[in-house]
Amino acid sequence: MVIINERLARRFWPAYPGGENPVGQQILVGASPRPLGIVGIVADIHQDNLEFDDTWPGLYSACAQSPPQTAMMAVRTEGDPLRVVSAVRRQVTSIDRDQPVADVKTMDEVVEESEGQRRVVLALFGFF
Repeated sequence: MVIINERLARRFWPAYPGGENPVGQQILVGASPRPLGIVGIVADIHQDNLEFDDTWPGLYSACAQSPPQTAMMAVRTEGDPLRVVSAVRRQVTSIDRDQPVADVKTMDEVVEESEGQRRVVLALFGFF
């Protein structure tokens, strides 16, 4: 079973939302010969870029159906966020010692990576 986003619904059911409803239909994903039943539709999300429409046809399935190879976690802190990294590592290790905590970044770093190129271009325009 999967939940699809609106863009995927419009791609394969062009009359959506006024016409045929994808819920209850089946879809083939990748090379799998097993069709997956569509149980719901969610709004499109923008997750990779703030600069342009980066939505694409997508679907969501339960982790038990196809476990992810990586996982991400966000931790809200007060003060310096890097001061809690050791405590987070200890907590994760106490739950499952085989799960690494890697590629730790502050939210400022994540935003900077997302907007960095645009800031450089704007700075160059401002210079001239």
